[in-house]
Amino acid sequence: MTFYTYSYHRQRDFTPYYYGKGKNGRDVHNNHGINIPRKPDGSADRARILVQYWPDEATAFEMEKYYIRLFGRKDNGTGILRNLTDGGEGASGTVCSVETRVKLRDANLGKKLTQLTRDKISATNRLRGVRPTTTACCLGGIANRGAKRPPFSADARHNMSIGHLGHVLSQETKTKIAVAQTGVLRGPNTKIKSARAEQAPPNLGRRFSPEWCHSISEGRKGIKPSVEQINRMAIAQQARWARVREARETMLVPCNSSL
Repeated sequence: MTFYTYSYHRQRDFTPYYYGKGKNGRDVHNNHGINIPRKPDGSADRARILVQYWPDEATAFEMEKYYIRLFGRKDNGTGILRNLTDGGEGASGTVCSVETRVKLRDANLGKKLTQLTRDKISATNRLRGVRPTTTACCLGGIANRGAKRPPFSADARHNMSIGHLGHVLSQETKTKIAVAQTGVLRGPNTKIKSARAEQAPPNLGRRFSPEWCHSISEGRKGIKPSVEQINRMAIAQQARWARVREARETMLVPCNSSL
């Protein structure tokens, strides 16, 4: 099967006004919305139709795109051709009018894709490596705002746990998190960091059940703190005992007020 590119030329100056790709007499078929060059008797004017043959369809597509880029399109102000697309397989580069876009929107408004169709689109996008745009993510977040997320399955929780194993945050990330969380209320028993020194800890006096204590003990078996963690805990304990000693000394200071 022989593939070719063809071009239609104006009578007054023989400049091209359309480029296409075809086979089997496509060059003289008026089924692409563009009038073919004609003689006064209405037959096709072969003198104003130029045809170039290529070894395969892919080459013909590429040459069609090359010629459209070379001469440009009138609809987007880049040249002299009446082509409405950039050529090649498909309709890439098509410029729709505002009226057409409104009609397309109204025609698709309220339509819901079936689960089978959504699965096919998802599988195709994964193969192509397509990721949602920032606008799509934002719109999705706005649409789902206030909606309760269903609980994760056991497999999902296990996968997330495996994915976080061994993950160490950088010091810069830790600093950003600390700054962002400063002064944030986490719950009814949580205190603002700036006022924690003046208020009792949320777990002060809380008693855990034996089952809870046992589960915590079992969960921490075999866990060894790193040298950095040991140092941090030692510094925290030293600071704690320093505060205790200071409080005791304050309580033991004799009162010098006169009677």
